Amino acid sequence: VPLAHPHTDSISCVALNTPYITNDVSGTIQPNQIAIGSYDGSIVLYSTTDGTLVHVFEGPTDVEWAKFHPKGGTVLLVGSIADGTIWMYHTPSKQCLQVFVGHEGGVTDGVFTPDGKAIVSCGQDGTVRVWAPKKGVCKHVFRLMDVNGSGGGEEEEGGGGGLTCLAVGGGQDGQLAICGGEDGNAYVVHVSGKKVVATLTHFEETAATTATTTANNNNTANGQGGEDGM
Repeated sequence: VPLAHPHTDSISCVALNTPYITNDVSGTIQPNQIAIGSYDGSIVLYSTTDGTLVHVFEGPTDVEWAKFHPKGGTVLLVGSIADGTIWMYHTPSKQCLQVFVGHEGGVTDGVFTPDGKAIVSCGQDGTVRVWAPKKGVCKHVFRLMDVNGSGGGEEEEGGGGGLTCLAVGGGQDGQLAICGGEDGNAYVVHVSGKKVVATLTHFEETAATTATTTANNNNTANGQGGEDGM
């Protein structure tokens, strides 16, 4: 089905509310919808039943990601790289509920916690931030990377280009979140406990592994095979 809205830039993300649909207080089943975000700053809502355009939301300079609320699928969350903001919309009323401001750089990913009571976001500023959806305020900041190279401890060790991706819902209480950084580390935090749980470091090449790789490459170039005859 051809979609009606003519975007003026690349499509950056899509989100379906289907997994989260429940009956509302009136007993009405919410419609199945898809949200399509674009770098032109528009978030277009379509019916997944027949492709009908429902509404075009505007607000952020661009749209990097979009996620629906896990309880009912009627609240949509989107984030911007260009202006570092997060926007929350109520799809039935077609209203903007909140704008979250605080990241000192682009917001690369974000999501509601499984219980829907908090928002977790990560950004190019090297922070993971926890937000109160109804009040629109930041409840806690995890400073995991020092993107300016001036911090100490974990921040100094994790200097780089910021955090790139995020997942929540881990642990027995569903309060663990993990995010990935451009420094090659993954960071695990406990959202409600406000604690950094672990830093998971990916493989780092050492002098020994470099020497082994070089020797293997030289053997191959000289036509020397291994013990398996390859």
